[in-house]
Amino acid sequence: MVRSRDPLIIEKVLGLLSYIYGNAIIERLKGMDIEIDYNKLTGRIRHVYINGELAFTSRASDGYLLPTSAGIKYVDNEVIINDEAVKYVSKGMSVIVKSVLDVKNSAPGSEVVIKDSKGTPIALGRLLLSLDEIKSLKRGIAVKVRKVLKFEKT
Repeated sequence: MVRSRDPLIIEKVLGLLSYIYGNAIIERLKGMDIEIDYNKLTGRIRHVYINGELAFTSRASDGYLLPTSAGIKYVDNEVIINDEAVKYVSKGMSVIVKSVLDVKNSAPGSEVVIKDSKGTPIALGRLLLSLDEIKSLKRGIAVKVRKVLKFEKT
């Protein structure tokens, strides 16, 4: 594994992040210290560090860059859930359609930050349904939780 600040590799990573999370992420990362861990033999990106913190990690199956708990502040994709569902999601349970209040900047299959109604990040997960499908269904799973974040209760 090699850690690099090579501008060509950083440009490649920014292009990938822009494709996955939208062009706004490039503006947020402008002027920040970005380092990339990649496999020297295959050239495959493994980790993205922003200002020394691990912000994104690569999914082994497809190379998709997933945000870590430090990387969620750079991502706009979010699902807002009601306060009743927070206790279940914070235990790692999936988000059901009845508990979704809003979906922002996300399409089915994309990685999202699950937030409560106050905007506090609760978990990271994969959106399974579109907002129209969520509104039309009475039951089912809307988001599969991947990682629960540690947060302070207010």
